[in-house]
Amino acid sequence: MSQTSKNLDVKSASILVVDDHANVSKLVEAYVSKAGLDHIEIDHAANIEIALIRISQKRPNIVLLDNLLPPHFDFRYSVQELRAAYEGPLVLFSGEIPNNIGTHEIDNSLSATMSKDDISTERFTALIKKYI
Repeated sequence: MSQTSKNLDVKSASILVVDDHANVSKLVEAYVSKAGLDHIEIDHAANIEIALIRISQKRPNIVLLDNLLPPHFDFRYSVQELRAAYEGPLVLFSGEIPNNIGTHEIDNSLSATMSKDDISTERFTALIKKYI
């Protein structure tokens, strides 16, 4: 088997960013690149419906989920819908991490939380490397 065909057999690492602001995917791309992890593919979904389609097409290694997605504007609804289709690492990645995180059973479905407003390359890289 040639090296080219070997590479085609290997699933590439990927991150799905679920956020109604597309610029967040660009932020993730910048951190991934800065960390030297350019082999990781970044995909974007503006809402849960698109995220479910992306997950069915290509299982990401990790999903980064915004807290305030329409129409519910509460991550717990989004987590419930995502968990029906995706069992992998799910990180609440938002500018607003709720103070009451951990008070509902569904919160245990999250693998981690990370604030977009208080992010460092080191913390972000450690989080990504934990799952990819």
